[in-house]
Amino acid sequence: MEVKEFFEHHYFDIPLSYDNNDFYKGTESIFSQYLQDIDKITSDSDDLLINIKSDKARIKGICNGLLNTLRMYSIGKTFNAYKELEDTIESVKDQFDILCERDVKINLQTGISLYRAREMHDKNVTIMDLFHIPFDKIRQVGSQRFSIPGLPCLYLGSSTYVSWKEIGQPNINDVYFSRFELASSQTVEVLNLDFRKESIKVGIEYYKQDEYQVNHEGYKILLRALAVCWPIIMACSVIVKEKASLFFPEYIIPQLLLQYVVQKNGFDGIQYTSICEKSLTGNPIRLSNFVFPATYKGEGLYCEKLMTKFLMTQPVSWVLADLSNIHVCADMFGPPIYDPIELIPTQLINYEDTKFGRFENILQSCEAISLI
Repeated sequence: MEVKEFFEHHYFDIPLSYDNNDFYKGTESIFSQYLQDIDKITSDSDDLLINIKSDKARIKGICNGLLNTLRMYSIGKTFNAYKELEDTIESVKDQFDILCERDVKINLQTGISLYRAREMHDKNVTIMDLFHIPFDKIRQVGSQRFSIPGLPCLYLGSSTYVSWKEIGQPNINDVYFSRFELASSQTVEVLNLDFRKESIKVGIEYYKQDEYQVNHEGYKILLRALAVCWPIIMACSVIVKEKASLFFPEYIIPQLLLQYVVQKNGFDGIQYTSICEKSLTGNPIRLSNFVFPATYKGEGLYCEKLMTKFLMTQPVSWVLADLSNIHVCADMFGPPIYDPIELIPTQLINYEDTKFGRFENILQSCEAISLI
């Protein structure tokens, strides 16, 4: 079996759907198929695959831990469910640490922008309206994939497009956007679950190209860590089957994982791929989301930690930006890059040429200011 063949199995194409109406059985079926495919790795396979096969017992333990988490939650033992997930994450934290070193901190610390969108019918929109929900309005914080009811979080997207998709694609003329960037001297530690098939494909290409170079071993370690952690990434990346329901079993693992991030000091947030969007894209980072839980210290309406870490622009209305007919040259922010995305099925277009790309150039020209 070739490396490319192994990582082309359907369960690496997140977000995932499942055939069984029972989420537990659907998850169990996907895990079972994954373990069976690991068994098919032969002794004459690539060294990377042989290493992955040697990790099978560890991967099976992760699968069992996640299934036990779902089982405990389903019978009302939510504390036991959290502890089971915590033990599972801790058992593989060394591998997650490898994944979390993958450009996340570097990207954010070198001026990469993130975005937040909000549907607003009030014309008097303030900058804090585009921050997290204030602590005096926690009744508005409902259940989302990475959201504990009652806990405000700062949700950011890697593009205006994915930010709009994540709030349900409302009438875009009613949407305001702000651009966020990391404040100077600030750092973030992000638990990285964002590995779409396009990213994996690039990693494999570099792994094969660098076979006789120093980077070869680095990509080998990265792809092995990805294979070990994949059951957790899978369990957090499943499309909701019944959107009209009051309870979503697909949210159990992601919500408990956010609770883990809140409990532990090692991470500030989670990076995850958009479940709302499966467009073909030449740059998977366009479809990335970030969630940063807010910390309440007994006073104030907003999280001081997040206000310190991020700068943000004043909210900009989509319709006013469109009507203003402002043209900002993309070359101001670096050389042009062909970055195709499939916004319309079967039709690839350069992201920079879309209204979303042009709007981001406008936001790039706006000053991001401190909230402290």
